[in-house]
Amino acid sequence: GPPRRRLKAITILQELTHDQRVQTEVREVPGARDALWQLQAIRGSSLGAQADEQMRMFATEVEKTCFGSYGDPFALPADPFAVPSSPTRATSSLPATSSFPASVPSGDPFSLPQRQRKRDQAMDMFSKIGSVVQANLAAAGAAAQTNFAAAQEAVATLQGHPVRSQDVPRLTPNPFA
Repeated sequence: GPPRRRLKAITILQELTHDQRVQTEVREVPGARDALWQLQAIRGSSLGAQADEQMRMFATEVEKTCFGSYGDPFALPADPFAVPSSPTRATSSLPATSSFPASVPSGDPFSLPQRQRKRDQAMDMFSKIGSVVQANLAAAGAAAQTNFAAAQEAVATLQGHPVRSQDVPRLTPNPFA
């Protein structure tokens, strides 16, 4: 619907979610969580930045009130260091008095091992992106250094002072190395 109607609806829904019956009704609506996730990502709705921020905030509050963190692929467990590092060790290394729900099926896309795997994949992707960016910056630094030296020699030649390339200061392509 139109942005103003969405803002009104999420505002009213946020006020009503203090009632357990409303929370139950929201959980039973097909696609409700996906709609709330879409509202959490809204930007540029023509109502202005403050209205967009309000919609995102209310959608987040409604989602957490009605659904909690179960099923949220980005939610971390209460103690992230207590989660085993691989799904195969999850069943063998957990104590019998584990706080993790035993009824969660292993094929559930939102189970703890699946969330951990997705989080690890995201971290790997960020690491790879960082390596590529660092390599590109090093290459750009080397190219800039070469271009700077050539420009300095050209300016010196135009001014009648030939400069030997060994007189040009060398910059390290990666200052953090």
